Order: sequence, then structure tokens, then C-alpha cells
Amino acid sequence: MKYSRLFSAVVFVLLFCTGFHAFPAEDLRPTSVDAVKLLPAPPSAGSVETQEELKLLRRLQKHRTPEDIERCKAEAKLDMSAFQLLFGPWFKAENLPEMQKLFKQVHAQAKSISDPAKKQFNRPRPYKADLRIDPPLDKEDEPSYPSGHATRGILYALILCEIAPEKKEALLERGREIGWDRVIAGVHYPSDVAAGRTLGQALMQSLLTDPIFRERLEKVKLEFEEVRKQYAICNTPPINAILAALARTVLPKSSLAKAVTYTRNQWEALRRYTEDGRLTIDNNVSERTLRRQAIGRKNWLFLLKGYY
Repeated sequence: MKYSRLFSAVVFVLLFCTGFHAFPAEDLRPTSVDAVKLLPAPPSAGSVETQEELKLLRRLQKHRTPEDIERCKAEAKLDMSAFQLLFGPWFKAENLPEMQKLFKQVHAQAKSISDPAKKQFNRPRPYKADLRIDPPLDKEDEPSYPSGHATRGILYALILCEIAPEKKEALLERGREIGWDRVIAGVHYPSDVAAGRTLGQALMQSLLTDPIFRERLEKVKLEFEEVRKQYAICNTPPINAILAALARTVLPKSSLAKAVTYTRNQWEALRRYTEDGRLTIDNNVSERTLRRQAIGRKNWLFLLKGYY
């Protein structure tokens, strides 16, 4: 009995020290990010900065297009589908359940970090400060600073950069657009969005130190590559068939015929990206890497011309 009690005590101490008591097995570890300490206070209601921000919101509202409104409405319930255009129609929750699960967990964690800051700073929404601001979205009662959409937009983009680094520039641009669309919609100040982006970046850095998050991220990477590969493989045979049909019908010396012939001759290289998840269907990453050298090479030839 004595040893049994001692064993129980040791197990309890181990569980307590490792933090298993603090969160369910399905949750991520609590992050060390403190938004209240991290972020500066927002501009006060009567400040010149706030008045300038409201002026900008009214100007953006005046020039808001139907496409802007449609995009803002689609982002109101923010999830992984906001990045679908960068990957293709296969990039959806039903095809990527592990990714969807991770995004939901990250969403919950981001909200648990931003909500205390919203409560602490308690900044009214722009449409409460200026009745001329008329958002095309449902008006919310919760405080404005920092923007939760901007936080999650940049956070989701950074996670996807870990999964598809070849699309880093486009992903980060899309993440920033999600935050700015809240300004276009008139539901956040620009400074709300800037604070949200800062918070999203800090949260990502914290998540990357969490072994549970990194383990699940690796699982999501494997799922993503498998689904991407299946989609690519499913679409290559129809493309090849179309090229073969074109080769039989176009004029042999036409520009189209040359393009078709070139593509068919490079077919094995073209479809290689379906076999290796590290490869993409294009060579844009290489082109961007070489661009500076290609643009500057002639200038470099004459760099020291005046010294000789």
C-alpha cells in the first residue's frame, strides 16, 4: 500500500509538470502570447489619428466596388476556403479534414488571445464613432481593437507558408488582404488591422515552439501533398488527350502547333511535379530568384568602367 501511494504521487507530479492537466488531448498548448502587453493602446476617440482613420474609411466606402463587397461578405466567416483561389477547387475542408481541424484549433487559440485585448482596450467600432460609416456586413457589438480577422488572416497565411512555401508571397498578400478588407467594409480601423497582424505573427512564432502544433502541422503537410498529388494526377491525362487531339488538327507550321509539340515533348518533365510534393507545376520560384541577376547583369558590366 505504501509503494502504491508513492507511485500514485509520482504519476500525479509528472502529469502536473508536463501540463497534461491544463488542456484536453485535442487542444493545442496554451500560448505565452499576451496581447495586452504586446500591443500598444489604440488611438483615443478624439485624437487626430482616429479622425484621419475615419476620413479614410469614408473615402474607401465611397469607392467600394461590388467585387469588394462580395469578397468582404465571403470572408465574414473566415476559414481555410479564403485561400482556395491560390490552390484550386480541391482545396476545401472535405478533402483536407486534418487541415480543417488544425485551423479550427488555431482559430480558438487566436480568439482566446485577442478577446482579452478587445475587452481591455474597449475601442468602439468605426460605425459607432461616425454614423456616416455604413458597412455592408452585419454590425457587431464587440470592441474593434485588435482585429480578429486580421490576426487570423495573417496567422492562416503563415501556417500555409509552412505547408506550401513556394506560394509564400501570394499567401502573405492574401492574408494581408483579408485584414484590409475589414477596413474597406468599414468594420475596423486601419490601426486595428495593424495590431491584428502583429498579434498573428507573434502567435505563429509561439505556435512553432509547441511540439504538439508542429506534430499536427507535419500531419497536415502529408495530407496536403497527398490530396494535391491526387488532384494533379487526375487532371494530367485529360490535358495530354487534348494536346494529342490538337496535334492532329492544327496547321503544322502554326504557332499553336509549335506550342503543342513543345509541350508534348516536355511531357515527362511537366508531370514530374505530380510525383514529388516539393515541386510545383511552374518555375516561378526560380524565375524570381534569378530576376535580380538578369536585370542587373548589364549594369554590372559597366559598374567600374569609370575607374579604368
